Amino acid sequence: RNRRCWSGKPSFCCARRLEGACEEMEASETLSTQSVSVTTPVSGVSALRQLHEGNAALPRALFVLFGFSSWSVLNALWLQLPNLYTSVPEGFQLATYMLAALSLTNLPPLLMSFLSSEQQSRLPYQQIIVGLIFSSSLLSFLLAAFWDSRVRIGGQEHSVALLLLVALSGVANNSTGVVFWPWTGKQAKEFTKWLGIGEGMSGLLPGALAVIQGAGSRRLLFSASAFFSCIGVFNAASLLAFVGLWRMETQGLLRENVEKGDDEIALASTEEEASTSRDSERLQTDSIPLLGVAVQESATARKGGPSLDALVALLREPSTWLCASQTWFALWAFGILQSVNSYATASYPRAATVLLWCTVLSYVMDPVGRAVVGLPGLRMERPQDIVLPIVVFTCSASVILAAAAMSPNAPLKDVPGGAALVILCNAVCAGLFGFVNTGVYLIGRHIFPEGTLERFNWNASAAVQLGSIIGAGFSLLFVVYLQLFDSE
Repeated sequence: RNRRCWSGKPSFCCARRLEGACEEMEASETLSTQSVSVTTPVSGVSALRQLHEGNAALPRALFVLFGFSSWSVLNALWLQLPNLYTSVPEGFQLATYMLAALSLTNLPPLLMSFLSSEQQSRLPYQQIIVGLIFSSSLLSFLLAAFWDSRVRIGGQEHSVALLLLVALSGVANNSTGVVFWPWTGKQAKEFTKWLGIGEGMSGLLPGALAVIQGAGSRRLLFSASAFFSCIGVFNAASLLAFVGLWRMETQGLLRENVEKGDDEIALASTEEEASTSRDSERLQTDSIPLLGVAVQESATARKGGPSLDALVALLREPSTWLCASQTWFALWAFGILQSVNSYATASYPRAATVLLWCTVLSYVMDPVGRAVVGLPGLRMERPQDIVLPIVVFTCSASVILAAAAMSPNAPLKDVPGGAALVILCNAVCAGLFGFVNTGVYLIGRHIFPEGTLERFNWNASAAVQLGSIIGAGFSLLFVVYLQLFDSE
């Protein structure tokens, strides 16, 4: 304390003065850093990252808008059926002709599922998606211009342009499933649900537009051409939404851990590695995937080809049942029900309005079914979780098929409000289809390791296309060829 420094003052005074100088320097540096950070211009990427981190709803909204383009054109066509029936030469058989035109369009995406995992991983998903959404927008505007064109063939008029555009729309929309879901599977798990909701919106928004239009009534607020033009505009917005998601992906903003702290990231990474290790061991000892995700390797199979044990193992695989459920739902939703609904509703008063509400409520319930996946009591984590929805769906679909087969004496035909039975069954089927379709992909994320998840997503999407083809075959055989249904 009695020491003196060079200034002649006690040393502890110099120490205090030095300490104060250091504090002043630190404050000055902090202020300088803040001023630099304020004045430094923020790049577009940084702004995008700040916007994403500050608003988690942004990528979710973009996924919903992106998912809208999946089935938008085909849904728009089915919604306009009440208006088209009275304007095209095919009449009530138009739905069956449309299914015939769509049947072969399921083959390209189905064949894509047989590509090897290496070939699938090399696909330029982003460019393909951009091309599909752009095609959907373009086809919507072409439908607006040429849906009512007629060509005389063999002395009879046919809607050749309409059916050709239906087929092209089928190629564009049916192919979305085998690229939208695998691409989304590479992003954070939560976005799987939001893509599913977007797919549901591809029916809900056109359905709301059809109600405003007054589809099926004698007085339309606007024409079918204006309706298809609006769908084209919506698809253009979907294209912009995906471009935004693509940019987010390149900057790593769609990864699983984008919103987690360091501790949460480390914990999630440890749990994921442990889960993946367990799943990989199970898959290696029990099976390899169906269609490349699920056949057991045994000593007998290696020596002389597949054995009965391998077949049994295949049937016990979760992926087998999940893909089978996709096929079962699709053959009803995209095949049988679409072709017989016009006959199931034909017996009731104001049949066109009943058909419209069957379609509209179906499109309302689809996104609702997708949105409730994951809520308490409705989690989809095991294949067993889809058993009850399958049973209820099958019973409801059977009622619609029975009403079509009994036409023109459909059940409750002479009871006031009797048509509500068919409308309700359509709504239940649509809601359960959306619930299970999205749930299957979520179950896949729970039970398959990342190495086989992309392949499973491909197979689950291909299973939907297979179901659509089987359903279209049913329609051609029983509705067109055997003519088992009557609307008179």
